[in-house]
Amino acid sequence: GITVYGGSVEPTENDELIVHVGEGIQQKGRRFYASCDGVPVIENETISLAKSMIFNGDVNLRSGNIRFDGPVDIKGAIDNGAVVETTSDLIVHGTIRSAHVKAGGNIIVYAGIVTGSTGSVYAGGDIKAEFVENSNVTCRGNLLVGKALLNSRVVSNGSIEIRSKDGVLAGGKIICRQRIKAGNLGFKRGSKTDLLVGIDWRIARRIEI
Repeated sequence: GITVYGGSVEPTENDELIVHVGEGIQQKGRRFYASCDGVPVIENETISLAKSMIFNGDVNLRSGNIRFDGPVDIKGAIDNGAVVETTSDLIVHGTIRSAHVKAGGNIIVYAGIVTGSTGSVYAGGDIKAEFVENSNVTCRGNLLVGKALLNSRVVSNGSIEIRSKDGVLAGGKIICRQRIKAGNLGFKRGSKTDLLVGIDWRIARRIEI
């Protein structure tokens, strides 16, 4: 450096950078490599790999899509047009809107699911949500809904249960292999509720085709 009077400033001695290697990281020289899939985490002087992904905020076109090999925890919502794919479990603290969501494990949605005709939700395990409305939902396990399942196309390889005593399952087409439990079934006046219970959803799809 140079002082305001034009004199030189001697550099200070550099502090030695010490980096500790945590779980899932291998060091080769000055380079660090991931030994498995995950998200890099740097805390203090340690670099490690978290095998689960925590996303703070909403997933949308601005934030970008998420494709991850492991559990994903989204602290916000999944907005219109977004894509979220994970090979394991998925937790969504907000609402799934007109998005494409696919999980190899269970899906937990603390709010609701409203995919419309352009979005879809698929789970290799169970799906839990407070409500499902006007949505395309497929799960190879059970579908557990807090209050209402309305005007949706749902395929479940397990059971469907509306947990609230006055919960409603009405409208749309429901394909369920095991049983359906709901306080109220169908609309008194309104759209038809089409139920196919006790059959394999794959067979039902083949019949449709």
